[in-house]
Amino acid sequence: MEGQRFVTGDSKRIFVNTALGCNSSCSYCYLPAEGYRTGVPPEVNISLEAAINLIRSSGLYVQGRYGTIISIGCFSECWDSSNLQKTKGIISWALKNGNPVQMATKRVVFPNQVKDHCELIQWKGQYSIFLSSATISQWKEFERGTSNPFKRFYHIGDLISLGVVCYIYIKPVIEGVTLKDGLIYSDIANEKGCGVVIGSRFDDSVSDGVPAPIDSVSGLRMVASNEEDQLAEIFPPTIPVYWSSVDAINSWR
Repeated sequence: MEGQRFVTGDSKRIFVNTALGCNSSCSYCYLPAEGYRTGVPPEVNISLEAAINLIRSSGLYVQGRYGTIISIGCFSECWDSSNLQKTKGIISWALKNGNPVQMATKRVVFPNQVKDHCELIQWKGQYSIFLSSATISQWKEFERGTSNPFKRFYHIGDLISLGVVCYIYIKPVIEGVTLKDGLIYSDIANEKGCGVVIGSRFDDSVSDGVPAPIDSVSGLRMVASNEEDQLAEIFPPTIPVYWSSVDAINSWR
């Protein structure tokens, strides 16, 4: 049932969505395989209050620093204008409860949008933003409807100065595309002083491999690119490189 997919996961990590679908149209998106439309405003939405009630009643939620990671998004773009305020409400709720909270977005996050959240941070690394990007030079082709990558990354330094932990989220690695921008990603991460997460694509057309970490009705599997290791080697030792967002979060706990 669609209603059951607003809050999914387990006691280690809960995925929260206040909408199902995405305004953007990334060429590699797995949402169509899951039955959700892209390129149009999401048609299925719930309120902030309903989302928090679903978390509380799920039987999965464990409060506190070593409790459940609250991941916002996976079936939606959490920083779209239509659900931005609800996303901010979930972040505030999680921070007040001491839980680690993460959001991944292909939109621009302005420092003034999260300034109030920073006053609620209880421990370093509690609040992390993953600025997602699979390509810089070809983003108009592969990530239609998203923000310019340079604008996505522009405020990283300011966000970090407020107490937010930021990562460049290079996911998925598109063979023959993402690696071409490896030095650009490295230069930005070095300039901004942030870490990097490199991730694989989710695919419903393969029958073997590791299941995707999200609740999938189409049998999504993680499919690694042969170029992921090459990409990781471009970054100097001073830039932390992780293979999952959970690893990045756990490094602070």
